[in-house]
Formats: sequence, C-alpha cells, structure tokens
Amino acid sequence: MSAYQEIGPTALPRWRVYTLARELQFRAGRAAELATEGPGCDVIKAQAEIDAIRAILGADQ
Repeated sequence: MSAYQEIGPTALPRWRVYTLARELQFRAGRAAELATEGPGCDVIKAQAEIDAIRAILGADQ
C-alpha cells in the first residue's frame, strides 16, 4: 500500500510541506542567532521566534 493510499487526501501538498519546512528552518536559525552572546543578543525576540514555530506546528507548549 502506498503512502498516499494510507494518508489519503488529508496530506499537505509537497510544495506546502517544503515551504513550511523552509520557514521553520529560517525561524529556528534566527532564534539561534538572537539567543547567542554579543551585541545582537535579544532573548525576547528569540523566544518570539520559538513561539511562532510552535504556532506553525500547532503545539500548545
């Protein structure tokens, strides 16, 4: 049985999965950069990026 037959039409299209993955990758990288030491450190903005990732993934906490 193929994955499509198991999942059915509820699966996201490949392009949507790719775009979400790229957005998550960008946001995670930005959060890591903001959380590092130095003049660009901004933990509040880093946490905002993490919260945005959680919202995209649909995670409550």
